[in-house]
Amino acid sequence: MHQCPIKPIMRLPDNIRFITRGWLNSNSLLLRGNAPVLIDSGYATHAAHTLDLIHANDVRVADLALIIHTHCHSDHIGGTHAIRAHSRAQTAMHPIEAAWIRAGERYLTWLDYLDQDAPFFPIDRELNDGDILRVGDLTLQILHTPGHSPGGIAIFCPELKILFSGDAIWQGDMGAVNIAVHGESAFFHALASLDKLAALNARAIFPGHGKPIHDVAANFQRVRNRLLDFIAHPKKMAWHALKQYFIFLLMLKDGVPAREIETNIEHIPAFSDYATRYLDTAPRDLLGRLLDELSARGHIVLRDSVWHATGPK
Repeated sequence: MHQCPIKPIMRLPDNIRFITRGWLNSNSLLLRGNAPVLIDSGYATHAAHTLDLIHANDVRVADLALIIHTHCHSDHIGGTHAIRAHSRAQTAMHPIEAAWIRAGERYLTWLDYLDQDAPFFPIDRELNDGDILRVGDLTLQILHTPGHSPGGIAIFCPELKILFSGDAIWQGDMGAVNIAVHGESAFFHALASLDKLAALNARAIFPGHGKPIHDVAANFQRVRNRLLDFIAHPKKMAWHALKQYFIFLLMLKDGVPAREIETNIEHIPAFSDYATRYLDTAPRDLLGRLLDELSARGHIVLRDSVWHATGPK
């Protein structure tokens, strides 16, 4: 029987550290050297842990020179305010989302839409598609990847042929494409972004959530097929997004009492928007289905009358 070859594991050089933190927080990439760079900073509520992780990788927070944000969602920008309080690090992101941060925009950044929070901060640099940064002897190529977020970026290192993808692609999935906020075209932007990143022929992908990806071409095809299926079946897309949002809600709140779960989802705009716009119902009418499906798959569990997500945070 023919067996598919096992993809070799990409080993990062010692001056690059990939910091994985489960599914609630974003992963981070730390580039060490004389002017260290951090890519994505996690949730505000986990900022102290982020500071510890930076130190644990032999970088003083005070020495950080730059914090790059792949996009403006709270799990990718939340720790930046605290890091800046301990360093002189500049901040950088795509101009679209830099404008939102400067304006204190809470809807387009999804903060109010998903009932989350992150302190805003000054933006020192704007990163456009095709911009090149040098970090030591490495090149960082900026790629604009709209879809999950209109100002999303990915970062490619051509010397190592590695890609830090943010939420443009994960293992078998990607960050939710929020057409309720960003419009129906967001699907097609996401598709174009996938094709743009696939054309790089990266050796490995280090995503914004989850483990590194080594079956790169096959994974792009899987995620592309999933996205095409969502474009053809918006109800399926909406249901998938609601499951993602629900799991993140339980993780963010470290569990929600069963008696409060209906109230929680009804006051979060994303649940009402997706339920009524795409599934022709109210969030409370979907709650039983959400609980049944996610608990049957082992993604959530009821302990002492409190619903918890089971995945690593």
